[in-house]
Amino acid sequence: MEKTTEELINERLVEIRELNNQENELINNRFTWMGVIEGLLITAYVTVLNKFFDAEIQYGSYLWVLLVLSSLGILISISFNQVFSTARSSLKKLKDRFFELMDSLDKTNDLKVPMSIAFFCDCKDKKSICENRNQKESKLDPWFLVPKIFIGTWSLFFLLAGVLTLMHYHLFCIIQSPFCKIIYIK
Repeated sequence: MEKTTEELINERLVEIRELNNQENELINNRFTWMGVIEGLLITAYVTVLNKFFDAEIQYGSYLWVLLVLSSLGILISISFNQVFSTARSSLKKLKDRFFELMDSLDKTNDLKVPMSIAFFCDCKDKKSICENRNQKESKLDPWFLVPKIFIGTWSLFFLLAGVLTLMHYHLFCIIQSPFCKIIYIK
């Protein structure tokens, strides 16, 4: 028995839903790994920064470690930003394909959408699907915002390490600030 066009399109819609779920699972795993890696880097940075301010330790060698850790943090954050950007474009392509297939399925307004394929919106009929089609992606979504926050944070950490390095080698303390004197006393 040959399948009808509607059955074939419904099968394709289910495949797209499964691909969407798989992509969302990958995003979730990547987000978890980003949190773990960034957490480990921040912990290492704070530990080295504490060693730097410890009076018993020769602190000059720790400054280069701070610069390396903050540079590594910036590179990793940029990498995750690119990964999430690629995932967003992949999800957008799936969503576009979903709406293409929905358009070809039926031109009537009384089409009932099976819950197994209505995964891009809380839609029960064709009208609500069409309303959801033009919905824009928010700039406050975590996969858009969090990597950029980490890039900014690591950039500030890099500036802090750079300033401390310049102060340690007496290249920055033109004005004798109290902070410079604290470092010189050690």
